[in-house]
Amino acid sequence: MKKIAPIIITIFAVAYLGVSGYILLFVDSEDNWSVKLLLVIIGIVVFGILIAMIYTLRQRLKEIDKEEDDDFSKY
Repeated sequence: MKKIAPIIITIFAVAYLGVSGYILLFVDSEDNWSVKLLLVIIGIVVFGILIAMIYTLRQRLKEIDKEEDDDFSKY
């Protein structure tokens, strides 16, 4: 049950950033090369953030598996 929220949030964020990154990288902009270069750099950064989000989700799911049932059980 604790795993549902991080998974859902990551799915929505990855979908949003994935579409944004796709638009920045692959949609043809003006013929101005400096604008296209800037969009490609921003798109690469967005995809880097996507990879970091997925890695963080994997770490969080491992933490949830390792933690005890409930923090209140200690008291």
